[in-house]
Amino acid sequence: MKVELGTNFGVVEWGEGFIGSVGTVSLIDDKLDTDAPESDTERKGAVAWTALQDKYFMSALIPKGSTSAWPKKQGEKLVSTGVRMGIDPSGAPLALQLFAGPKEFDTLQNLHIRLEDTIDFGWFLFGSWDMVRAVAKPIFSVLRSINEYTHNYGVTIILLTVAIKLLFVPLQYKSYSSMKQMQTIQPKVAALQEKFKDDRDRLNRELIKLYRDHKVNPVGGCLPMVLQMPVFVSLFNILYMTIDLRQAPLGLWITDLSVQDPYYILPIIMGISMMVMQKIQPTTMDPAQAKMMLMLPVVMTFLFINFPAGLVLYWLTNNVLSIAQQFVTDRFFFKNRSVAPSTDEPSKLK
Repeated sequence: MKVELGTNFGVVEWGEGFIGSVGTVSLIDDKLDTDAPESDTERKGAVAWTALQDKYFMSALIPKGSTSAWPKKQGEKLVSTGVRMGIDPSGAPLALQLFAGPKEFDTLQNLHIRLEDTIDFGWFLFGSWDMVRAVAKPIFSVLRSINEYTHNYGVTIILLTVAIKLLFVPLQYKSYSSMKQMQTIQPKVAALQEKFKDDRDRLNRELIKLYRDHKVNPVGGCLPMVLQMPVFVSLFNILYMTIDLRQAPLGLWITDLSVQDPYYILPIIMGISMMVMQKIQPTTMDPAQAKMMLMLPVVMTFLFINFPAGLVLYWLTNNVLSIAQQFVTDRFFFKNRSVAPSTDEPSKLK
């Protein structure tokens, strides 16, 4: 006997998701499957459940003893799914449950059948980076714990961003210090590049010697940022995907952190903050590259215009904290410091 969920059953809004999956999803043989073929294709195996979902809601058939599922694309933004129920030889009645409701993490997790995995804490594709998912879940728990005291997810996002920023202060200081060192020796790097532009091997040897003599790591400015990426991406995904922000107000004109800023105020301020960051951060780029990078805040502003206000608030808060950190670092740590030149020139540019 085949039992089906009707077309788009439980799908409230078919949005073009930037993260996650909208449509069918099944857990078969302990593996998530989000593919919906256009023809009847039987997916055989131990079916834990098969479901239809959007960003915040889902409906799931949870069979007992089913051996196949039938996810199918019915048309443009139209999907259905179902399960085949076998007949018990003993004559016992068939067992089938239906879950239909919001994708609240605790509710889904308490069912103990991995329905919570439909809330995608992974990368920008469904469940594509286990490291980010592993980092995201504890951050999500901290986010909700803070909100139990603030009762305002906007304030919660700001406090969590501050806490994460403080946690990474040592790494960010190391990154900034390395970038300042690279900026100091940049004239010598440019001279070597011009001198040996036709001899790549010689240029590489001279650059290595220059970095060694000045005790500079050319990737030192990037490595700390790479180590922070799983946390930043995790928080990005959490604020984009979780239903906790749905209809949660910040205050003033922001009445729902899960939808875009109706007046585009937060994205515009965020873009301005990015421009300020570019102006005050040390750089080793040539003038042509620097001019091209000036377009980045404009591009990011237009990109974030359609993002949820809660996500933009996080990015803006992080930018403001970075600017403050830059000011403090320049004012109190690097005001009278410079990278001492080596006592002997690395190559004399012979």
